[in-house]
Amino acid sequence: MNEMGRPRVPLYVGVSMDWNDKKTHLQLGAWFNALYGLFNLTGALFFFAIFGGFGALFGSIGIATLAVPAALVGLLFFALGLLISVLIALPFLVNIAAAVGLAWYPDEVWTSVVSIIAALLALPVFPFGTLLGIHTFVVVLWEPLMSASGPSKQSATAYAPAY
Repeated sequence: MNEMGRPRVPLYVGVSMDWNDKKTHLQLGAWFNALYGLFNLTGALFFFAIFGGFGALFGSIGIATLAVPAALVGLLFFALGLLISVLIALPFLVNIAAAVGLAWYPDEVWTSVVSIIAALLALPVFPFGTLLGIHTFVVVLWEPLMSASGPSKQSATAYAPAY
């Protein structure tokens, strides 16, 4: 049981999580960012395998038959596949940086900035990226939004009449 009387939920054998703890959500955000980054990297490698394979196929056919247009099409496919794969893989680096920051440096400013950038890049990818982005926004921005939305104790006591 935690301090609110709720049972702790077991994550896996021997480890339990307190769902009301911000540290738990930061660790979840780190894992989600790492897994999503690996998902991006896998997609980039798959995309490059398809386009690079077609490029190599057309290029080898063009070289074997001395057909320059086929060789150029092969080179175009290879270059296009490489470019698009790099663009797909770039969020991988941002997600891994966010995962490292959330796991080991949760109080640093750069962690919040990198996590928000990773969340913005992930939002259009429905459903996993959207869930990751919303979770990251809530976890990273919860305390600043809550402290900015209500009156602080200092401002409440500053105008209180002194008796």
